[in-house]
Amino acid sequence: RGNIRPIRERMIGDDGEGYELRQALQQMPSVSLANVVLCSERRTPTYTKPMLGRAGELPRELNRLDIKNRQWLPEPVEAKILDMLSASWPAFDVLLVLDQVSEPGCGVVTARVRDRLAELGARDVGKIVIVDSREQIGLFRNAWLKPNERECLRAAGQTDNVRGAMKLLVQRVGRPIICTQSEKGMLVA
Repeated sequence: RGNIRPIRERMIGDDGEGYELRQALQQMPSVSLANVVLCSERRTPTYTKPMLGRAGELPRELNRLDIKNRQWLPEPVEAKILDMLSASWPAFDVLLVLDQVSEPGCGVVTARVRDRLAELGARDVGKIVIVDSREQIGLFRNAWLKPNERECLRAAGQTDNVRGAMKLLVQRVGRPIICTQSEKGMLVA
């Protein structure tokens, strides 16, 4: 409060990608690595979009290359993340939750982590928790959601009524919804 001092709970693999991420984060003065869990049993997820550049042509995006975990998060690592989340909660003004792992339970944001976030959000409604989740956006509660159109529709069981989907999600989560619409901007409910 006053000074920006982000506290982050992350699980980083003990691999080359994790090493490079830690090195980059250490260069940022406002980032603390105190709550980074180094886990030799996990890969650091990366989503790489190679680009093909040829003289006289615009760069062209090639197929994305994903490195990700395909097994459940080990229970001791999940327990450590839950403990750190609860211990760090009083220091947060705003918490951003980025859940980009498509396979349920294979990233840091497991069902138990979602439940803990819902408990904390219900207990302290003055704190803002903003969630961006590729596949699980409809499972979060007591948090602001930031889905894109496809994620919003899927979470609400709709096919083409984005505004109706947003209304359903606002009722379900009890917080605002920010639906991004690519070049069309965003809708807020």
